[in-house]
Amino acid sequence: MSKIIFRPWGCGLLSIMLVATLLVSSNGLPWKITISYHVQVAAVNLFGAIRVTKEFLPLIRKSHGRVVNVSSILGRIPDPFLGAYSITKFALEAYSDILRFEMIPFNVKVSMIEPGNFLAATNVLSGKEGLIAMANKTWHKLDESIQKDYGKESFDRQLRIVEILMKLSVKSCVFHERDSGSVVSAMTDAVYREYPKHRYLEANLIDKAMAYCIQFVPTSWTDSLRLGFQKQLINLYR
Repeated sequence: MSKIIFRPWGCGLLSIMLVATLLVSSNGLPWKITISYHVQVAAVNLFGAIRVTKEFLPLIRKSHGRVVNVSSILGRIPDPFLGAYSITKFALEAYSDILRFEMIPFNVKVSMIEPGNFLAATNVLSGKEGLIAMANKTWHKLDESIQKDYGKESFDRQLRIVEILMKLSVKSCVFHERDSGSVVSAMTDAVYREYPKHRYLEANLIDKAMAYCIQFVPTSWTDSLRLGFQKQLINLYR
């Protein structure tokens, strides 16, 4: 059984906890995501974590300490409505896995915290009405050729799905967690446990099930499942 370890201060830097998250609003609509948007999100979520790690890694190696990266369940489940964000979280997961292997000779443990949907607990979507208005404004500024390619009906459908998911994320206990205490507990465990987990997936049962399905079930099945889920959302919330 794993146990809690306590080490005296003065033996170097014991651990670094990296919580680098930038979620700039694009409403997940592909025609709104520019290269500068991708760069902006990656600069914080990915390269910010790498820079800080490189800066303090010599001290961590000296103390045989810990590196704890806070990723996201979207580092396992690619979300078409949060594409740029998901990309950086997938990359952060890969970086953490690589770093864990590289640090084995130094007895440095590397863990990842993967929070699920804690939007209600963080109140990050308090301005969702503004996000919807921004999407509509951007649509009307698009070139006619792009509007023709996507079609107004497709735009309205995508925007409606985003709006429904945002509302469910805040109101329905099935789709979100109201208490972020489990994430804090996972962080504490990753720092102090003698043999910490490589990954701490802190999410509701639906998110966990989807994460494992995507890992083990054929992609065509999970794609059909997610598309069917979106269709049901539209039908239920007309």
